[in-house]
Amino acid sequence: MSHQELHYFIIAIAISYSYLLCAQLNRDEHHLVFYNGNIKEKVIHDIFPADLHISEVTYKTDIMMQEEEFLYLIDFNRGDTMSAPKMISAIETLQKKNKFSAIFLSVRYVEVGSVTINFTIHSFWTIKTIKIHGFQAKNDLSACYIMSKGDCFDKKKHQLSLLKIREFLHQNGYYNCSLRIRFDHTVTTKSVTVHIYVNRGKQCTIRSIRVNSNNKEAYKKIQQESLSRLEQKLLSQKYTKNVLLQETENLKKDLEKNGFLHIKYRLKEHVDHKNSCVDLTLILILQPKKKYLFKGNHFFSEKELLEQTIECDYSLELLPSTLLAEEIIKIYQKKGFWNASVVIQNQKKDCDLIIKEGDRVSITDIKICTTQENTTLAEECFAKLLKNRWYDDDIYSQALHTLINAYIQDGFLSCIITDSTFIKTDKDNEYTLLITVDEGYRHYFDSITIDGYPELSQKDIFKNAEKSVFSASVIEKQQEWLKSYFKNKGYPHIRISSDIKTDNNNISITWNIDKGEKIRFGKTIVTGSYTAFPFSSLLSVLPYQKGDIWNEEALQQTFKTLKDFDIFESIHIFPDYSSSSVEKPIICNLNLDDPYEIRARAGLELQHVKKYQTFNGIAYKVGATAVIRNPFFKADIIRLDFDCAQSHREIIGIYKRPFFFTSRIMGTWKVYSISYDQPGFTGSVNDLYTLVQNGMLYGLEYKTPWYKSECLFGCEGMKISIKNSFLQDDLIKAINFKPQLVDQMIPFLYIEPTLMLENLDNPINPSKGFLTLLSLKGMIPFQKKYKEALFCKILYEQSLFIPLKYAVLALRMRCGHILYRELSAIIPSERFYLGGSHSLRGYEADLAPPLGIFVDEETKEHIVPRGGRSMCNINFELRFPIIKQVGGVLFNDCGLLSSDMYADFRPENILGATGCGIRFATPFGPLRFDIGWKWRRHMHCERSYAWFLTFGQAF
Repeated sequence: MSHQELHYFIIAIAISYSYLLCAQLNRDEHHLVFYNGNIKEKVIHDIFPADLHISEVTYKTDIMMQEEEFLYLIDFNRGDTMSAPKMISAIETLQKKNKFSAIFLSVRYVEVGSVTINFTIHSFWTIKTIKIHGFQAKNDLSACYIMSKGDCFDKKKHQLSLLKIREFLHQNGYYNCSLRIRFDHTVTTKSVTVHIYVNRGKQCTIRSIRVNSNNKEAYKKIQQESLSRLEQKLLSQKYTKNVLLQETENLKKDLEKNGFLHIKYRLKEHVDHKNSCVDLTLILILQPKKKYLFKGNHFFSEKELLEQTIECDYSLELLPSTLLAEEIIKIYQKKGFWNASVVIQNQKKDCDLIIKEGDRVSITDIKICTTQENTTLAEECFAKLLKNRWYDDDIYSQALHTLINAYIQDGFLSCIITDSTFIKTDKDNEYTLLITVDEGYRHYFDSITIDGYPELSQKDIFKNAEKSVFSASVIEKQQEWLKSYFKNKGYPHIRISSDIKTDNNNISITWNIDKGEKIRFGKTIVTGSYTAFPFSSLLSVLPYQKGDIWNEEALQQTFKTLKDFDIFESIHIFPDYSSSSVEKPIICNLNLDDPYEIRARAGLELQHVKKYQTFNGIAYKVGATAVIRNPFFKADIIRLDFDCAQSHREIIGIYKRPFFFTSRIMGTWKVYSISYDQPGFTGSVNDLYTLVQNGMLYGLEYKTPWYKSECLFGCEGMKISIKNSFLQDDLIKAINFKPQLVDQMIPFLYIEPTLMLENLDNPINPSKGFLTLLSLKGMIPFQKKYKEALFCKILYEQSLFIPLKYAVLALRMRCGHILYRELSAIIPSERFYLGGSHSLRGYEADLAPPLGIFVDEETKEHIVPRGGRSMCNINFELRFPIIKQVGGVLFNDCGLLSSDMYADFRPENILGATGCGIRFATPFGPLRFDIGWKWRRHMHCERSYAWFLTFGQAF
């Protein structure tokens, strides 16, 4: 090759290389990397054979998806290095959204080793919610719909769900029902709201019942009785499948007790759609049986004997009469009839069982023979047997089991009962139970070690157990402590075992810990109809971050925080254990509630108490609530409440929105107008005064599981009006209020910070923990002429709950003071009061001294609440269980009110009340009845006691 030819060849190669390079740089191909739940890993490896630099990441979806959420899920952005494993991990995370049907990748080379990546994501239609219209049992019909919120909409499953709904309606007698379906499509989220309109039609009634049998001769004797029973239960009643099957099963049991076993039946239904009636035909397939007749039985009824013998291991048809007699004798002996006997008289078709019960044995005393003299064990373990008096084998066996457990819990691990003898006393059928126990050696903890973690052996739960009496309960507590300790360290799948070695009476325990895989929090993947607020704001709400050690309480706290927003219909938070990574993704399924809601309410209420035990009458009460959820897509809510009754009226508008400054702060705007009639004295027909409050406020709230702080800023106008102008001067004097402030709308600027610390095991019915509340409220009048009404109100409250063995000791202290010179300038609604179900329970509400005296037109004296500037209140309660859902309370309340500074804080002015109460556990909290007696009466016209019936604990 000549020099010139070589030169042309090199130029050609350079041109070809440049062309290929330009083609490579401008290549922009669509690659399907995910379809129908399958990741195309080979395609991804072909796209990224080596690590590449990312110059730009873009995405396009057919639903609304925030960019910050998308970048958070794929976990890479401009400037990062891309590889095939990293892309596969990103696709796996997007898959967990349970929303995307296909994902395409478009890769374009901008220069050598640098690419731009574009995601094209297609979604499938999902179920947003299912709404049932026209049927009261909406939950039952919703359960028939086999697709849930967030599931991919499937037409076949939809049709099957409609069939199940129709079947449910038919089973409840609605044979003439019809369904109308409407779909609401939300394009931005590709979600479907399914509306099912139910036209039930008229519910069918049972018009006739016929019972046939294959063995008419055998069935003839009881035919009329069984048929009349069915007719009485079902005839002319509304048709429901469940009731029909239940009555059929009851008939079957009755036949079994009459000697017909292994009954089969068929049920035929003929529906008369025109008249909305059902004709039933029950066909019984019977086998003739010998009938057993019981005679001489008094303790057990014939029904009870049949039930217990049918439940025995052999069926009556296979059981010989002699074995049946033995079974009956055993039944009697277990109840203390040790001399019971059965005589059999066989006839052609029937068998007579003549029972001689004899006298029942009673246990009058129990003695336990051991080397350890412990008479209390017999009293504790056999108390039920002695209380029952008559011998009962079940109670006896339970007492022996309790006795052995008591010895084992006391360290006697090899304890056995060597003998139990019934010794006859001088009286007939009375016995003394003598139990001989070989308790063996008493065992003690010698040493407790945790293999691989010697530092844990120094914890109190292990250290205090050494050299103490061995107890299985101590072992259980140690195991639970270890589980809790390592779970909080991020090992939720920990396995704990113990090696127990015995040396004479000393026991050494070695705890073996298999921590398993350490779990950390992974990404939080939001599913469902989530379009509530910025994704970054949602992440800031979470009490955990990616990479934090696993903590179950963090998920519970997240649920409570999201629930407080009041914009979600359903919230489900759970870890994705299917992931093989140490960092487990958290699936947060959120479904928005209806954006608009209006609720109306109406009812009757009792007016204020008149003469303690009677009421002033019944008054109307109407109200309504309108709610707009998430109007500005910031997890905000607008709420308007209106309530009106004869004695009060409230109009309140609220706008709540989180994340004004930081994610954990909730901001609330509130506008209100409240009018309230104060029943000023006991026995009054008319109200003492009317309090009007109009204002607006803005509040900031910061809340954690154990801490809550709130600060309110606002302006308010307050006005007190006295209806009876003729008695106005006397009433003003009685409540000690400045006359110039009456009928004046006083505008205030106020600020009210509040701090609350709460560490309770149960906020509704606590048994352990504490609650601290500190509140400060300052109100400054806008106008100088009302400067005397300026005040600052301080309140401190501390509650403490101490668990005892079988009870809870509850303590509370409250102290308050209003900073200003005179009580008369303080509006009555802002003063401190004592008396009522939550303070001094020997006094009616707000009627603890100091009180005012009011003389009406008939020159009759009445006491009226006056309140005070300073307050101190202490409550003691001992809460204990009585039976099942019923508990009791013994309480002692005391307190002091002072009108001017601390002038009334003297020992002789201490108020007190002592009493008792009962608590009934209900789904709404404890129903409480308390009655308290005053330590002393201050006026001749007042009662010495007061009682209260309400929900919730006193504190």
